[in-house]
Amino acid sequence: MTSSSSLNAVFSRYAVLVIVVVVVAAATGFLTDSHRTVQSYTGSVGITVQAHQEIPSNSTFVGGQADVVAQGVATVESWISDPSVVSNVLTQAGQTDSSTSVMALSQKFGLVPGIGNSASFQVQVTDTQSDNVTELLNSLVSVLTKQVTTYNASAASSPTLYLSSTSPVVTASEHSSYLPTVAAFLAGCLIAIVLVIILERKRKTS
Repeated sequence: MTSSSSLNAVFSRYAVLVIVVVVVAAATGFLTDSHRTVQSYTGSVGITVQAHQEIPSNSTFVGGQADVVAQGVATVESWISDPSVVSNVLTQAGQTDSSTSVMALSQKFGLVPGIGNSASFQVQVTDTQSDNVTELLNSLVSVLTKQVTTYNASAASSPTLYLSSTSPVVTASEHSSYLPTVAAFLAGCLIAIVLVIILERKRKTS
């Protein structure tokens, strides 16, 4: 009870100082926020996978060409989440930042009208630089095309894959960052506590 009363007394003595320091610090952070926006770019590319496999009439394979296409799409999508493939994409795009990632949204568009034995999905990439997004998506398509060529040459019993893609579409968005305000508020609290401790020690020793 005595400890609580002592803390209340200390706070009462320096309440104005604490409030002023915290408010000034938070206001400074807020003003910084109001002049600081973070711009990011999001790009997407549609990838169409065609797959074909000859299925003999006496085969034990259960399913049809739709299942073959599904298998082909699943194969290509697995490459996008493969760390070694992503690493190749980053290298080809001239980017080595480990925080940059290629994310498969797996948004199935279903069968593509007018293209037999095919299905499409979308890949999306976000970065703070527009050129980085475009380079990443173009590099992704290039790396996947090479993967398809290697796959077709080495997997004779699997479906033959054909890959096509749309041109990357990049859009910009802006949002404010509230990190400076939060950081300034916490810094203000810390400064106020330090000042109170220093002033209280001086008061007791005087």
